[in-house]
Amino acid sequence: MLLAAVALVFVVIVRPAYGIAVAIALSPLTNFELGVGGTFSKPFHLLLPALGFAVLAYGVLLGWRVRLRGLASLQIAVLAFASVSLAASLAARSPTHSVTKLFLVLSATAVFFAVLQVCRERASLLAVTYGAVAGLLIASLQGIEERYRGVSGAIGFVSGGQFVARVQGSFGHPNQYGGFLAFLIPVAATLALSSGLSRQIRIVAGIATVAAVPALVFSYARGAILALAIASLVWFGLRRPKVAILAAVAAAGVAFLFTPSALRERFNPSAGQQDVPLRADIWSSAVDIYSGHPVLGVGLGNFSFAYASLPSTLANASQRRLLNQHGLIVPPNAQNLYLGVLAEEGIVGLAALTLLGILVARVVALGLRVRDPAGRAVALGLGASLLTLAIHGIFEVMLFTELALPLFALVAVVAGFVALDHAETGETARRETHK
Repeated sequence: MLLAAVALVFVVIVRPAYGIAVAIALSPLTNFELGVGGTFSKPFHLLLPALGFAVLAYGVLLGWRVRLRGLASLQIAVLAFASVSLAASLAARSPTHSVTKLFLVLSATAVFFAVLQVCRERASLLAVTYGAVAGLLIASLQGIEERYRGVSGAIGFVSGGQFVARVQGSFGHPNQYGGFLAFLIPVAATLALSSGLSRQIRIVAGIATVAAVPALVFSYARGAILALAIASLVWFGLRRPKVAILAAVAAAGVAFLFTPSALRERFNPSAGQQDVPLRADIWSSAVDIYSGHPVLGVGLGNFSFAYASLPSTLANASQRRLLNQHGLIVPPNAQNLYLGVLAEEGIVGLAALTLLGILVARVVALGLRVRDPAGRAVALGLGASLLTLAIHGIFEVMLFTELALPLFALVAVVAGFVALDHAETGETARRETHK
């Protein structure tokens, strides 16, 4: 372990971008437990954020500056999002409940600025991107291994009279695990099909994509699967119509021939009807929580705390709002990104999230027009991933999970390609002027 730590420090000093890539690659293991108990039972829980902060601090000590040309508005939006999260946490009903999510937001922010600061050429930007692909592969293999090893007591459902376990890797819930895979699949798939990258990288990206598909299926995360399918067809339908048509036909054939019966059962409308009143109660509760704290909400991570304090809507006043056949449920989050932000960070938080989304979309649009084919490929894949995240946000809160690190890192990578393209365009213009 000590040798690994020394090697990691050496890598960060010699190749800071590789340190960020390692953090992104290991992000799906953030909550991985060694089973030894005690303080260090989750070694990556603090190590990965520490890498982001360390690389950022290292760049500052070396006197490197974050690139501002064409990116100032995006950086302001990222800082505004982090600042609102901090303000909402400080004013939270229970600040201790905010620590985990706030630390994650601040870590993702540090990774974003670290990428812009130390990744000053094409190779380093691609190194961070490959870290995201490696993270997808690691998460996928972990889920597949979990599926065939068998996990007792796992979250699951009954299909055909038998219990079907859902894989979740090191994530807190299968839906979050599925959301992580669904977000990174378009990026890896686009890189695998890009002619602007080396053959070896394309092969690795292809392997990661192929491994992620069954892992996503084994998670049985309906929202993630549905969001990925819709977002991919819409995005690539707009950007690559012919490819989208062929992909849709191929996906339909594979789904018809190879979809497990358990997955078909998960998408059976009658099976999903029992979830409707539960989600309706949670979403309406999020609005009620926001109504009581409209400016900065109840604080990050305080949804469950605030939900448990809501008055009962049942005839039996001893029961709280949400009751199903198995007893009292206090949901961990609002099961909707937008309502969750509204409840936990108020209208100010939702405004910050909206601003961030608009400016990220702008940077992706600029990335699609850079001259570097690798940069265009990353932007193309990230566009589909962001659309997947936006749709999946209707059913799940993924922004404040392990996904935050690769999300902010990839946004910074595309922004870095845009900055490089602007710099090269300016240099070319100056050369033409002096001729």
